[in-house]
Amino acid sequence: MSEEEKGVHLSKYIRERLKSTWNAPRGRWLHERVRINAVGFYFDSPDVGAFLWTLARDNDGGFVGLSKP
Repeated sequence: MSEEEKGVHLSKYIRERLKSTWNAPRGRWLHERVRINAVGFYFDSPDVGAFLWTLARDNDGGFVGLSKP
């Protein structure tokens, strides 16, 4: 499996795990969701920033990324 394929599978696993455990609906009772904020430092791959942005967005957080080293 290539590094890119590993990254796709890992990011999917993390997002699904958060959705099914930490931030899973808990019936009629209100509960606090886990909020995820992310800071992305410069990476050669734009996929890393996209993953962090999606992770933060899906979990009521924010993302700040640096575009240059």
